[in-house]
Amino acid sequence: MFKTLYSSVFPSASSKSYVSNVQFIFRQQIQPWHPSSTLVHEAGVAVLRLSPTKFWDFSEKLFNAQNDYFDVNVVHETRNDTYKRLAKLGATVGVKEEEMYDLLKVSAKPNEKGELNTGNKVTDDFKQLIKVMDSSQRTVVVLWQTNASHRRRDSRAFMYRRRFFLMCVCSLVFSSLSLT
Repeated sequence: MFKTLYSSVFPSASSKSYVSNVQFIFRQQIQPWHPSSTLVHEAGVAVLRLSPTKFWDFSEKLFNAQNDYFDVNVVHETRNDTYKRLAKLGATVGVKEEEMYDLLKVSAKPNEKGELNTGNKVTDDFKQLIKVMDSSQRTVVVLWQTNASHRRRDSRAFMYRRRFFLMCVCSLVFSSLSLT
């Protein structure tokens, strides 16, 4: 899905005359039942903060390396070790590795107020992302699938069965689209 969007849809759409009337909104679909899902999405937020123009390149790298971040491949490492690997991945697209890791790492000590559950430096941004995600139920949501043989008549069941394929939900917002 991401490869099609990134390598075919975006380039094709940008060459059309109506492109100013189409807006692509990439909504991250956090999967809380996969602990590393939160971590990879936080890495995307860190990239957006540090170098927004690198977000799509980072996302492509992350989709290509997604198996490295599946549950069985992160179960024996600490959260900060996973963040270090994600920061290294960010460096491959030109994001400063140390700055990215600094945004992602979780302190082993209480903050100045004595709080123990403080998250990292993208936690507040991430909370906003989750709020937007919760409100996305009011948008037109399009799920692309990668294999037509997986189509199901019951779209809700299909969505839940195939959600693991998707690390995002892409919403297309058409603002007064005129193809004439």
